[in-house]
Amino acid sequence: MELDKEKLVSVIVLSHNSRATISRALHSIFVQDYSRIEVVISDDGSEDFSQQYVEGLVASSKGGNIERVTIVANDRNQGTVSNLWKALDAIRGDYFLVIGADDTLACKTSIADYMNTFACRFWKPLLVTGLAEVWSEDMNVLDRTIPEGSGRVALQREDPDLLLNALAYECTIPIAATCFHRSFVDKVNAFDCSYRYCEDHPTFIRMASKGIAPAYLGKVMVKCVAGETTNENSPKEAADLYADRQRMWKMELGPHRRHLTEESRGRNRERRQWEKQVCRKSKRAKKSVFKSAYDIADSIKKLFTTKAVHRSMQSFRFTILLLLLCVAFGCVGGIWGALFAVFAFFGTVLAFCFLWFIGFGGFRLMKRALAWRRGQ
Repeated sequence: MELDKEKLVSVIVLSHNSRATISRALHSIFVQDYSRIEVVISDDGSEDFSQQYVEGLVASSKGGNIERVTIVANDRNQGTVSNLWKALDAIRGDYFLVIGADDTLACKTSIADYMNTFACRFWKPLLVTGLAEVWSEDMNVLDRTIPEGSGRVALQREDPDLLLNALAYECTIPIAATCFHRSFVDKVNAFDCSYRYCEDHPTFIRMASKGIAPAYLGKVMVKCVAGETTNENSPKEAADLYADRQRMWKMELGPHRRHLTEESRGRNRERRQWEKQVCRKSKRAKKSVFKSAYDIADSIKKLFTTKAVHRSMQSFRFTILLLLLCVAFGCVGGIWGALFAVFAFFGTVLAFCFLWFIGFGGFRLMKRALAWRRGQ
């Protein structure tokens, strides 16, 4: 089916330390056969982000159907939800998708399939969702297709009550495989900024509790990489994610628990207990002596494999050579030569230590301080 009047579709690409994969994500957008596409790339304080590199990718790959490309770069990491809102403020399309920089649209007709589904449904859905394939990090091994089981059944039936019961224990709607009408954000009060990393699950619980269900498109729309990177970045981010989820269970699902089935309430309790145990293990691992010893050993390994250490060793060899010259001068020059040799030796050692600390130790301390500040 061809649309009579094609609307502008905005594709939001959320990036965080994704230089190795962002080209793959952008290529999957640029090969789309839909005629009006806008791309908004929003980077959340990545250490490896280069606007010039991304602009080069865009200039070399985009086609005539890409009407506009906007790049938004945060100075520091602000979390997934804040990063998404910066992108939403920049879009101009009537419809939008949200994918990660390590996701790829499954085929070149993905956006056209979304728009055709919007046009076909007489009840004018606020969002259309499909399936997502979860692949290994190198995109060579297919892990699973989500949602599965009762979550997929709830989507197939397009029933808000069934969907709310499924959302009580897992996020059954893959946000990367979902296209939204722009009015969805206001009608559902979507993407609450009081959360830091949970942009999808609280929004979909709120949506289902309002009696809204997505139109279901029974095909794979996106390919994602397995794993939840937020949990793997740092203990602080893992703790923030756990706090987000506890707040979600209380604020979003709590008022609607009486409408859930006994099975869904039981699975919700199991899920919350599992999350609590994972958080406790994370805290114990953070305080573990063995983990601290491993971190120290890893730091020492990195210390002795840097160019700065090689430069320091060269300076140390120069110091030894200077010391030998001073000793030789002392042997020839008598008592005054010996005193000169002693002062020259200690002066050289102190100067070496001072320069090493400023040039290497100070640099590492400054780098750690900047990394800690970004994580706040």
